Amino acid sequence: MTAHAEQRGAVFLHGIRASLGRIPLWLLVTVALLALSMPSAMLVHGSLEGAVSHRYAPGELTHSLSLPFVTDHADERGELQDTLASLGAILGLFSILFGIFVAGGWLQVFLERTEGHSVRRFFHGGIRHFWRFFRVFLLVVIGASLIERVVYHEAWHELVETRLLELPDVPAQGAATGPEYTKLRLQELPDELTARRVVWAQEGLHGLLLALLLTWALYTRTRLALHDASSSVWAGLCTFFTMVRHPIRTLRPMLLILVVEGAVVVVAGSIHAWMERGLEADGSRESVAMIFAFSFAVMAVSEILHGARYHAAILVSRGVLSPIARPDPWKHSVGAPGAPQYPILEGGDEYGVSM
Repeated sequence: MTAHAEQRGAVFLHGIRASLGRIPLWLLVTVALLALSMPSAMLVHGSLEGAVSHRYAPGELTHSLSLPFVTDHADERGELQDTLASLGAILGLFSILFGIFVAGGWLQVFLERTEGHSVRRFFHGGIRHFWRFFRVFLLVVIGASLIERVVYHEAWHELVETRLLELPDVPAQGAATGPEYTKLRLQELPDELTARRVVWAQEGLHGLLLALLLTWALYTRTRLALHDASSSVWAGLCTFFTMVRHPIRTLRPMLLILVVEGAVVVVAGSIHAWMERGLEADGSRESVAMIFAFSFAVMAVSEILHGARYHAAILVSRGVLSPIARPDPWKHSVGAPGAPQYPILEGGDEYGVSM
């Protein structure tokens, strides 16, 4: 891809086309993610099937549980929620590990110049890069924790609430820090709209910093795979300074892909709501199957955009990173170009070769 095409912001389009063409990969990942969600769905279905059957009017529980249902099955719902919480923690851990594996798979496929056997190369990349990318995940956890401390605790209280808004300290019902303490202090503002704007700014800052952190992690993983490096910390530091030096080139493709993903979510949400409203008039298996198929398609599009991010990161990284110096295996050898090369013997002159 030419630099002119990149300047027009075409990197994200190249990424989407490249990811869309890897049909077996995004289908495989989508099916795997769907399989991870099935245990919770089956648990809820099995728990509520007997309670709902022939006891409530058709359509009464389509969009929400009615008050009589909640009252009659309070104990069962409490047990279900506890079970779902434990199961969700386990499945959440598996989904995180699977996401790390998928990142290695996408990068392996996009970085290799060979064609064919994409699924096998995908699995090879997932295994090859797993532990290095797992260390990047640990760095992301640390970074997210620091961001949460900065935005919702002491730094925000001191810089924004005390110095900028000049809010007085208030007696705290719990710890004198955190979101609950912020709510108590915002009650001292003269109007509710100002308080809402402060909360919106706080949450917006938190979301922005998390988005930058995740983008940094994506480029760090790309750098590790591109240079076949082993130190996640060093790659992360180098990636940070690269993003500081080239903020537009590194952030623009990811922002454009995010815009596309946001548009997909908005449109898909509207269509899904319309399909769910149709369940009141037609609650047949065919209607439920259509909703399931549509949800699967939306998940597939999400995974295509996920792969597009890695392809775009590779294109950007190759444009802003200097190639690393690799040793020349034929530097200490003699032989005509294209002919057999013979290594020079150690300790000998340039004409002493091993035969």
